[in-house]
Amino acid sequence: MIFTETLTDYLQRHPITISASQFPVSVANIPENAEKLALFDTLTEEGWLQKTSTVADVGNKKVLFTRVFNYELNRSRQDQPIIVGYVQLEHVIYLELLTSNDSEDTRYRVGFTWLYHQPSPWIWAPALSANPELTFIKSALKVPQTADIHLVWEADQKRWSLQQWPTFLNAE
Repeated sequence: MIFTETLTDYLQRHPITISASQFPVSVANIPENAEKLALFDTLTEEGWLQKTSTVADVGNKKVLFTRVFNYELNRSRQDQPIIVGYVQLEHVIYLELLTSNDSEDTRYRVGFTWLYHQPSPWIWAPALSANPELTFIKSALKVPQTADIHLVWEADQKRWSLQQWPTFLNAE
């Protein structure tokens, strides 16, 4: 029960976001960057990013010069996270006590199922239909996924802490 409460509380406070620290970023207009350009262009249309462009020498044997798009956070939204959506705990499926020769800490590995919920509307943009991470998220709206975490008892603070948090956007 305490594991469920700890995990649910964490998930409610930590939505899945796009890291704002990656901006500003420059992306060359080449086929390898199509998915990233589609995502950033959609976020620009939604008002999250600002876009400028330049022509640059990319040093590629096939293309000597190409357009480079520069994306930066929209100044009016710099203090807001770019939320993709939330993860909702479905069920805890196992608890495994972990033992370690190095530590006296009480550790558990907790396996659980989860669903993605409250997605941001922009994930449905037609330009993003081929993005594998967003395809994975869309499937996780209906089909429960599995993950596990490690919880460690912090005796000095008398609480459980989450460690080895899973990546929910792993579309591999």
